[in-house]
Amino acid sequence: MPIPPSSSAIHGIYDEDVKDKPTFKELAKDYARFLEGADLAGFNILKFDVPMLVEEFLRADVEFDYTRKRIVDAQRIFHLMEKRTLRAAYQFYCQKDMTDSHSAEADTEATMEVLLAQLARYD
Repeated sequence: MPIPPSSSAIHGIYDEDVKDKPTFKELAKDYARFLEGADLAGFNILKFDVPMLVEEFLRADVEFDYTRKRIVDAQRIFHLMEKRTLRAAYQFYCQKDMTDSHSAEADTEATMEVLLAQLARYD
């Protein structure tokens, strides 16, 4: 299938680069053997890469059992270890410490400052 130009702009792979290459289905058994006994690691691997691999192996009618693999997802570690609170956002975006957190006025003011900092930071 043709690679959309918007995708090529992100990953740098164009139709011309893969026109004479084998399909995943043609290589699926080799990939499955290569991954036997291997653990997997990546960023967002649990929500993107592993489901994509499972689906592609299913379409190729090749067994791929990831349930016995150890999978390390750096994104999950990041989300578990870094605080996701208004106080953390205020520190990150505004480089200020919240002194009266959990009072309605302080939370509202901090939220407004965080939102304004986000608008200034992101397009």
